[in-house]
Amino acid sequence: MRFSECDPILDERPLRQGDVIRSIASESDPFAAIGIIVTADCDIARDKHFGLLSFVPVLPVEKFLSLFFLPKRLDRLLDAVGNQLTKSIRYFQQSNRPDFSQPLSETRTLSWLREVGPESVADALHISDRGARKRFVAQADSYIYLTEAIGGTFTEQSSAHNNAAFSLGRCKSVDDAGRRLSSDIESFLTNLPGDALFLNSLSAEVSRGYVAYLRLLREIRDQQIALRAMRRPYEITSERFARLKPPYVYHLTQKLAAVFSAIGLPTEYEDERAINAKVCASDILN
Repeated sequence: MRFSECDPILDERPLRQGDVIRSIASESDPFAAIGIIVTADCDIARDKHFGLLSFVPVLPVEKFLSLFFLPKRLDRLLDAVGNQLTKSIRYFQQSNRPDFSQPLSETRTLSWLREVGPESVADALHISDRGARKRFVAQADSYIYLTEAIGGTFTEQSSAHNNAAFSLGRCKSVDDAGRRLSSDIESFLTNLPGDALFLNSLSAEVSRGYVAYLRLLREIRDQQIALRAMRRPYEITSERFARLKPPYVYHLTQKLAAVFSAIGLPTEYEDERAINAKVCASDILN
């Protein structure tokens, strides 16, 4: 059985801090799909929360990376590819279009490319050499792909990243770029910033790799949470399906409260996290 920081819950025991809930509604907000309740047990027991529970979002690894890891890398690649494209366009402008002698600004160059497309720009610049035209169009396609991928899915982002890295000559092939990205993802997941906690598995059926994002708190009324999956009155919007075990629930709330004294985690967790970070990085890129 896969290592998990959570225990499944199949009965109707009262809600507690550390309970894992998931939305049963059609949820477009990734920060509301899965969460871990962080309201203190004493507040719940004494009804000090007035029926309103706080939870931290839990994101699938791919979604977390697409929001907090890849966009910055894509932005840097976008600047590099844009700069390279501007130099290429100015070169062909000077070489092939003496009637068009005033160098375009980088902003105008790139907006022109997006407006009419790589082939039309190549025609306007009189790029007739087949090899030069092929390289220019591939470079321009890489730039456009990057601009479209930044707000896209992890698969779209990683594909654009690898193509751009190759077009810039930073790796031997697109596959080589993918291997380097996989290694970087593994390192990132193993050494997440203080506002995130890697979770190997939430349950036997939800076990791909997740990240609890502690910088954002969301709220839900306790009456909206089904304690068991089969109990779903009309007001129910979420269901509880697991509970975070000690010491992980304590570690999560400690990180949430930004307490300075660290609570160490078992060696088993550290070993499994390293293995699963590598597996996640490999699986989601294939």
